[in-house]
Amino acid sequence: MNLSSSKSLVVKTKQSSNFLQSLFGIAASVVLLISCAVSEETKMKESVNINYEVAKGYFVKNTFSVQLPTPIILASKAALDSIMGMAATMGANGKPTDFDFSREYGIVFIYPETDSSVALYPGILELQANTAKLSVRIEPGVKQTYRMVPMLLLKVAGIAPDHIVWENKQ
Repeated sequence: MNLSSSKSLVVKTKQSSNFLQSLFGIAASVVLLISCAVSEETKMKESVNINYEVAKGYFVKNTFSVQLPTPIILASKAALDSIMGMAATMGANGKPTDFDFSREYGIVFIYPETDSSVALYPGILELQANTAKLSVRIEPGVKQTYRMVPMLLLKVAGIAPDHIVWENKQ
């Protein structure tokens, strides 16, 4: 083998090495992009439990009604005031729950007007993507001599999601 063919072999080996490094770099980039996409997709499917506080001292205004049990997100004071009225009572615990809509939001679950007592019990509140999912246990009671609109108002820390769904937990 002469010197010229030896240099040619060295150049070809370096070119092959550079090509393999480039190929490896491209393959690594593709794997990284796919894993990030799968990670984002997994995040969208995962749900996170959200803590909440049951708000006290409110009622549904008689200017608002529903035909079916309905959850509603209250992302502002105006939204709260359009549906809910304050029912302050005497005593230390008689003040309605305060909301700071710059840091929290409300979720109200409203049951249709009825002449039976109805108890609403909150369950798990989950957030998946930008949808909240609330589980509520509804316990119908005895017939009464008056009509009422049962409701459950929750105070939740954070930014209000765009959508809410609910499920009945018996």
